[in-house]
Amino acid sequence: MTNVVKPYAVGIICFLVLMAPISVRSQAPLALEPAQSSVIADRTPLFVFTECSDCRIELDDMDDFMSPELEIDGIIGDSLEVTGDLQDGTYFWRIREGIGPWSEVKEFRLFDIGSLSSLNQWLIADSISANLGDLIGDWNDLSSQGFDMVQALPDGQPELVDSELNGKRALRFDGADLLNGGDIHDLLDGSLNIYVVHRATELTYTLLGKGRGVND
Repeated sequence: MTNVVKPYAVGIICFLVLMAPISVRSQAPLALEPAQSSVIADRTPLFVFTECSDCRIELDDMDDFMSPELEIDGIIGDSLEVTGDLQDGTYFWRIREGIGPWSEVKEFRLFDIGSLSSLNQWLIADSISANLGDLIGDWNDLSSQGFDMVQALPDGQPELVDSELNGKRALRFDGADLLNGGDIHDLLDGSLNIYVVHRATELTYTLLGKGRGVND
């Protein structure tokens, strides 16, 4: 009897697994704004950071981020405006790209001073919508009183500059510049407190004055 040996074929099946690329960055994006120890009034703040893709932002009222108040994934670009009003308080935020390292944690405070009923006027240079170097003829009051400061004449308009006071924007007055506050001059007849953050280059100057004209 003849034994027939049948050939035995061993097949090897190769599996090709395609995976979506995972963004891995050796260095974290820089968290720029809100800056460390800054105080902002905008309840829908704009977060600014260095250019990145597939980024994640976490925002929390505790610096351990154990239960973030806000988590946003899939961010592309260099800025993100938060939707939904935040409440007054202290916040911490950080950002990372893909599964890369987290950025340095930045702490800021949200405080809407404009909502204070006792506030008669609030002016900040950060609120001015203009380019650096522009002459400013309108400075809007952020309180509820509406005491905007105006100057129609270009020769009397201050210049918008950057990083002048604690790294913040400011208005530069050259000594001949003047903004008029309309009916705000009536407040000077009563009792009030005035706070001004400024730096002077001359020994004699005027921060706030009441003239004889109706709009002085």
